[in-house]
Amino acid sequence: MTSQSNEQAKRTVLKCANCGAPVFYDATADAFRCSFCGTTAAFDGDDGVEEQELVLEHHAVPFRDGCFDLSAMEKPKEYRPIYKSVKLETWQIRENESYIGWRKPGSIEPREKIEFLCDSCGGIVAGYGSQNIWVCPYCGNKYGKEELMRTGFYTPNWGFKGYGFDEDGRPKVFTDADRPLPHFAAPFVISRAEAERAVLRLVGEHPKAFAEVDMEEHVKNLRAVYYHYYLCDSTILIGAETENGRALFLRDTLNWEVPGSGNHSEELLQDLGPWDFAALKPFAPAFCEGDIWFDRPWGNDDSPLYSRQYAVIRGDIAAHVKSLYGADEAKAEWIRVWDRAKTRVYLPGFYLGKAEKGPKFCFAVNGQTGTVTCYGRGKSRGKHALFCEGDLSAVKRSAETTIISDFYPVVETAEGSDLYRVTDAETAFRKKGRLEKWRERRRK
Repeated sequence: MTSQSNEQAKRTVLKCANCGAPVFYDATADAFRCSFCGTTAAFDGDDGVEEQELVLEHHAVPFRDGCFDLSAMEKPKEYRPIYKSVKLETWQIRENESYIGWRKPGSIEPREKIEFLCDSCGGIVAGYGSQNIWVCPYCGNKYGKEELMRTGFYTPNWGFKGYGFDEDGRPKVFTDADRPLPHFAAPFVISRAEAERAVLRLVGEHPKAFAEVDMEEHVKNLRAVYYHYYLCDSTILIGAETENGRALFLRDTLNWEVPGSGNHSEELLQDLGPWDFAALKPFAPAFCEGDIWFDRPWGNDDSPLYSRQYAVIRGDIAAHVKSLYGADEAKAEWIRVWDRAKTRVYLPGFYLGKAEKGPKFCFAVNGQTGTVTCYGRGKSRGKHALFCEGDLSAVKRSAETTIISDFYPVVETAEGSDLYRVTDAETAFRKKGRLEKWRERRRK
């Protein structure tokens, strides 16, 4: 017997317990089904899921004596952006992003590719180390990862790699085992072909921006990716400043998707919504079928979340304050955040990096709606990247999608109090005195 035959003999095809025929994975039922006698068997492998379902519970901000009680908020923080390089495939792009701690950005490493002969028909079964299920393209038989792991033939490999420090402060390379994967994800709705058409639709709206690249050919490199997001119910209090004065603003959000990617910038991902969060389910083998990449989450804590939240809203609050007070310049001076709910999720999408030659730009596509963004070729009105909306009909019918309030001007009921009352923009504005303006000019 050849070594290949020996390897083949170590593996057992998944067989029906009732009639012995090969069973096939039914993604809609999340179970194995026998096509011959109809017997079904639930997938009982270890796919990293602890929760049985995702329940999105929303709790209102406490309201007392006609005021919002924000005593649970974090203390005011200053936002200090730090320049860093983030590796996207084979090229470096300089981004003005916040960066917490000394962790270096990681990169998606080449995944382990697995090939073996199908025990049913002898065809070549191919897959990647991030998959839970392998399917034979010839006879359709499917293999679960546990069956292959028991033989020592397969080791999970999601392609995560990053750098940081261990508990003793020593430098450490972080790999798959150190990355807490989200336990919930939403399945893909649109196909790769539909995502390609979405990219070309955006390209068609800006032909001059992409004239240097054969996009009809380049779009074939589109990659299916699960993007890492934080899903938050967050209340945010912002101290905004103009050259003439200051004001406080309150904003409340439900199901706010904040990019938590270790591989892609928030400028690319933050305009991909809205999403249908009612589709979120515990990770199942069906989510990992096919050639799907998984975005690298940040490390074992949520420290980047605050800065990502700030990065998403900083442009919006500046524009809002300028429009209210007719200011030439405006900025968010400090921020307080209260995350009333927070969970990590994977959302389905597609990614297209730069071509081998030509300008540097990249695309992201919403795997539910076909909304597409492009970073590196300009911005759409009110967006951080070029933007083309997809089919939002399903999201509009969803009971679980993002809801974001306006920026409401508020005032403290008393100095040092955590009770804030909504008021009008004129009452909320505190003008600067001549002495304060003079001191600011001297500091500049």
